[in-house]
Amino acid sequence: MNGQVTPQFVQAILEWQWTWPIARFALVVYYMVSGLSKIANFRAAIAEMAQAGLPAPAAMALLTIFVELTGSVLVLIDRWVWLGAGMLGVFTAIGAVTAHAFWKVSGRARIEAIAVFLMHLGLIAAFVLCALVTEREGRAASYSIEYETSNPSSTKSTRRLVTISWNAQQRILLGDAGHRRAATAIALTAGRGTHQAVGDTVPEVPKVSSRN
Repeated sequence: MNGQVTPQFVQAILEWQWTWPIARFALVVYYMVSGLSKIANFRAAIAEMAQAGLPAPAAMALLTIFVELTGSVLVLIDRWVWLGAGMLGVFTAIGAVTAHAFWKVSGRARIEAIAVFLMHLGLIAAFVLCALVTEREGRAASYSIEYETSNPSSTKSTRRLVTISWNAQQRILLGDAGHRRAATAIALTAGRGTHQAVGDTVPEVPKVSSRN
């Protein structure tokens, strides 16, 4: 088997509609629980900030709660994921440097600190990948095509705005139900703005413009 070919069962899992939401939830659930627990026991959160040697422990506790919950919600609802993932990634990096500075300890404590530090590094990479995947999916979002079509019952041509979605992997643009009846598909050459209409009743597409 070619190593580049994804097994069908793996492809089915990856293409399942709930895989991506579940993955995002699993990525941020710790931060959500952490933020909520700090709200439930704010004094302990202040003590934790003070123990870490951070200035203004109360303010830092509030900031931590804001970052953990806001970043988690943004990733979870799949909106401004780059911002939410960035917030949590930076927060995780700061936590790794301040709370798990393995270079400041020795012996068994250093081994444990290195392990936790590397775990934090992996989380940061996961947030980067999360933002990358969302950015790639964003290119599969919405495009607008405005074209003229003839109405058999009228001598006038009507202009119609069709919102279509772009599958970035297959580079296939599928329109709404009416558009799908008119054309089999519209293929867009990635990154060059060129187009090719497939179907017997699709008029020439004069322009493709991104809404993003």
